[in-house]
Amino acid sequence: MISPTGLIRKASTSASLKISCATGLSIDWTQPSTRSSGYGNRCRGGRRGCCNDRNSNQISLFGGEDAKPQEIRLPDIDDWQSMDRLREEFDAVGFFLSAHPLDAYERVLVKKRVRSCSEVLAAKEIGAVRLAGTFLSKKEMTSKSGKRFAFISFSDASGVFEATAFSEILAQQSELLIPGNSMIVDCALYFEGDSARMTIQRLESIEVAAAAAANAAKEMHLYVDSIDPLTSLRAVLSRDRDANGEGRRKKGKVIVTAKLRDIDEEVIINLGDDYGLSHELSLAVRSLPGILDVKEL
Repeated sequence: MISPTGLIRKASTSASLKISCATGLSIDWTQPSTRSSGYGNRCRGGRRGCCNDRNSNQISLFGGEDAKPQEIRLPDIDDWQSMDRLREEFDAVGFFLSAHPLDAYERVLVKKRVRSCSEVLAAKEIGAVRLAGTFLSKKEMTSKSGKRFAFISFSDASGVFEATAFSEILAQQSELLIPGNSMIVDCALYFEGDSARMTIQRLESIEVAAAAAANAAKEMHLYVDSIDPLTSLRAVLSRDRDANGEGRRKKGKVIVTAKLRDIDEEVIINLGDDYGLSHELSLAVRSLPGILDVKEL
């Protein structure tokens, strides 16, 4: 006889939890062995206890058959950061659900004059193009002359595109070409009939480009429409100060713009100019519930 609890497999439960997280559950996956598995174990433990009670010949002191099901309480913890959420979504179902990894780099993409793959392909322009993509997969092959090349698949917010990388790029960028990594892709584009052909000329890590842009930023503007995110925002900004120390070099100011819905006005709050502006801080702030937008100027 198969135990009912045996039908709940750990692997499928973990994947289901990850998918559920994308639709609203706040689960921190930075410590999967103690967080996600712990939640699954807690749910399975509650189910196992109910089955054992029902199958035993003993009468429960707390109501027997009429007893209410035991309530399973999950701890209230902080939500994960946006990039961690997307990484877990991709690992669970093979694509991104709640957003795209490149969404967090909008300012960098505009500054670098990056275009979407759908725009470039629709325009049918021939020559040098600059795209950005999240690495999905590669298929390596060997030419007749013995040199390696690969067909690499990338994803951006508008779709999926494929580009060819020759041996020089594969050798120079092997550490960057890992599933989940995002990068700026400079390509040579041409068409064979209606089929587009892209050859990679240069790759640049989006993290490196974002770090350079963040170091040049002087202000970070945050937009909210309620007081709900302010407590979490204060905690994130305090951690930034603690990590960098009070004596560090002053970098930039943080300004909060609160939209008052009742009277249709805005209140601007200057939090000071001693914050170490960085891409990591921007991602942490963007992940907070209630933050409508983040702009770095």
